[in-house]
Amino acid sequence: MVYRAPRVIIVDTYNALHAIEGLGPQAASLDVPALARLIASSRYAGARCLLVCDGNRGPSGRIEGAPGVDALYAGAGKDADSLIESILATHSAARNALVVSSDRRVQRAAELARGKWIDSPAFLAQLLKDAEAPKPERPALTPADEAEIMRAFGVEPEEIDRRRRGFDPTGDPTLDEAIEHFGTRIDPDELDMSRWLDGEDS
Repeated sequence: MVYRAPRVIIVDTYNALHAIEGLGPQAASLDVPALARLIASSRYAGARCLLVCDGNRGPSGRIEGAPGVDALYAGAGKDADSLIESILATHSAARNALVVSSDRRVQRAAELARGKWIDSPAFLAQLLKDAEAPKPERPALTPADEAEIMRAFGVEPEEIDRRRRGFDPTGDPTLDEAIEHFGTRIDPDELDMSRWLDGEDS
């Protein structure tokens, strides 16, 4: 079965942080920013994640170093559970959400919204497993690889070489942008096809 990452993750944050016992020393040092960074570098990277927190112990908003992850504090004297229930009940995106909590009240709210839930220890275990997994090394491109990529965009490698040596400045903006952006190495994973193909006749 193909794994499909959720588009939205809503975390009962302090419930999750209280579930760290027995998960090892890495989990023991988790706080809200560290949890956010773990999520952003895990299998859930790319999803929109909301860390819902009790009270007003910190500022709401984007967490530095964790793309796509925001903290949302419920406010003075207010609890995360009630705020999560409100979010799930009022937003249509809830059906695409994965809710993280071991609180049965929050789990029921997810079910009523036709979303999914995972309990906090299982979620944290996934994050720690992802963090410990070896990161695959990206193989370096050979000159032949670079030439093939550039020809795919209608640019001859010899033209690139001349530009890098400062010769023949024809002023082609597409090629100039490619050289400025990619420098002397070209990573195919960084090529934004939509930018290259915009304006092409279909």
